[in-house]
This record gives sequence, C-alpha cells and structure tokens, in this order.
Amino acid sequence: MSDRWFDNLFDSPFAGGTTWDVAGHTVLGAIEPSMIPVLRQGSESVVCSAEDRMAEHRHGGPAPWDGSTLRTPMIWRAIHRSVMDELRDPRVDAELTCSIRDTHTEFLDQLPESGGMVRLDTAEQVEVWLHALYDHHLLAHEIVGKPLEELPEEPEGDSAMSMWCQHTMSKIGAAAERARPPRG
Repeated sequence: MSDRWFDNLFDSPFAGGTTWDVAGHTVLGAIEPSMIPVLRQGSESVVCSAEDRMAEHRHGGPAPWDGSTLRTPMIWRAIHRSVMDELRDPRVDAELTCSIRDTHTEFLDQLPESGGMVRLDTAEQVEVWLHALYDHHLLAHEIVGKPLEELPEEPEGDSAMSMWCQHTMSKIGAAAERARPPRG
C-alpha cells in the first residue's frame, strides 16, 4: 500500500499537504498556499451563515433548519458540550451559533493572506484551528469509519478536503503536545 496517493501527499506542503512543528512553545505550520483561499472561503461562508442565523434570533427566532452550513457544526458542538437535548432552546442555539461565528472569525484572522506559514502562539489559538478545521471536515464530507480499501485511489472534492482536514488536525495536535510547557 506504499504507493497510495496519501503516502507522499500529506508529508509536504508543496504537494498539497501540511507540515507542523514546534519552536519553543509555539506551533508553526506550513500549508500548501493553494489551500489558503479554500479555507478562507469555507470559513467566510460559515461566518456569513452564523450572522444570518443570529439575525434570525434578533428578529423573532431562527427558522427551522434547512440544510444550513451551520447545522452539522452546531450538532457537533452541542454533543461536545453535552447540550444536545437543549439544542431546540433558542438560547442554546444562539450561544452555539455565536461560538461557531467567533471561532471562524478568529481562524480567519490567523489565516495568512498568502503563502502558507502559520504561527500559533497560545493553546487558545491551537483550539481555534482544531475547531475550525473540524468544522471544515464536517462540512466537506464524513468519511470516518471507512476502511482504507474503500477510499478512492485519488480522492476529489469533499473526500479530499475531509482527509486533508483530518490529517492537518492530527499534525497540529501532535505539535501542540510537543509545545506544551512541562507540568511543574
């Protein structure tokens, strides 16, 4: 299986992958420059959807879910915070919507305009990246649980984006562990 496309793809940011390392307690990343506009467009869409939903809250309550780009991240955040049963409560919906908007706004602020160098100086910045990338993964395509033999030889579109996000999250997580100050 060593000739599969992902063996080399994810090891080099110049081949479409991502590389993350540590300098002191800072996590440094190199991302394929062509991924920057893809991530920017996706997060801008999430921010816009969140702002629309928040406007609905201000004007009498949100409309029922209609396949909005926020639905999947909202459900994930509700499960993550153990508030799934309360998701129908407009206050919980508004709080989670605001959280998603804020995460992607911060992510956009940290995303380079061009090039692909990223610097995450704090644990909070690492968390923003992990949450935003997980949202991108959820919105792209759910492939978790599929055996490798069922994955396409050369994934395209949603599958490729989903796999890219998963790989990048694992690299950031590993780098963040190495950057963590020793417990004293």
